[in-house]
Amino acid sequence: YVPELHPNPAEAGPWIAQRLRAYSDLEIARQLLMTGDLRVEILQATAHLLRGPCFTPHMASVVGDLVERFNRLGSPKIALILVRAALAGPHPTEIKQGLARLEQQLSAVDVELSLAAAP
Repeated sequence: YVPELHPNPAEAGPWIAQRLRAYSDLEIARQLLMTGDLRVEILQATAHLLRGPCFTPHMASVVGDLVERFNRLGSPKIALILVRAALAGPHPTEIKQGLARLEQQLSAVDVELSLAAAP
């Protein structure tokens, strides 16, 4: 934790505690997913975490890593689910705008893959 992650250092401890917990849980989820543990429970837990309060720079880093991973695996639908979960979270407007652009890109890739797979 570095103080720069906190937008208002005067806020009480629960704000920090909640985000530190999310940081820890997102790190565990990232490591599991990046090493190939793709259980549905982990994906669901990750989506749940992305929908909640967390340190914005860390959330953006996790989303970026996971989107890249699932795109490399040819699974844009999973990447899209995670981006949409983050988009639903209480994140700053500029982050949501970036997530919305990423959602559009992933949707286009998903459509292309679906069309390519069609008989």
